[in-house]
Amino acid sequence: MMLEHEIHQAVEGVMALRPKSKDQEANIEQLRAVKRRRDALEYAKEIQAIENGEIMMPTACDVRHFGLR
Repeated sequence: MMLEHEIHQAVEGVMALRPKSKDQEANIEQLRAVKRRRDALEYAKEIQAIENGEIMMPTACDVRHFGLR
């Protein structure tokens, strides 16, 4: 039968073999920062396309939606 300290040594040995977990808080903050930068870049591209006349802004009352021509 194993003694208490032998059990602890075995558990520590097994735990040492497991992959280390990443710091999720830092990862979440990094993902949020990347999303903010990506959203800002997408917004800037949309604004530039609108200013260049490449995108037409939809109107709230488009008559085509009412079947009128």
